[in-house]
Amino acid sequence: MSHPHHDVLVALMQRSRLATTVPAALALVELDPLASAGYFGGDLLRGLMEVPGSFWVRHPLLFARYRAALRACAMQRRSLPLEQRLDFWGPLSLGAACLDRGHGDAPSAGTPDD
Repeated sequence: MSHPHHDVLVALMQRSRLATTVPAALALVELDPLASAGYFGGDLLRGLMEVPGSFWVRHPLLFARYRAALRACAMQRRSLPLEQRLDFWGPLSLGAACLDRGHGDAPSAGTPDD
């Protein structure tokens, strides 16, 4: 069984339906800056970090929420043990992490749909 937020992360990584996926992901990370789709704490925020700049330019209010979420996540990560903090910046891309976990629907870059 996949994690409840897995589809949100996959959509972010595939850059699909960004106009609806980004607000959904932001709502999750605003409630919990280290919200996870099952890979590591903060993986949803890492997915948001993959959203192209061109999307943020067209959606400045969402960008303001994203920046606030980045700050909140950084503050929360500071209280974690070092190894957990480093998970956020691990060498594997989220796409590779999906493959490593055996998910057949690993994220891949696609055409933004916003």
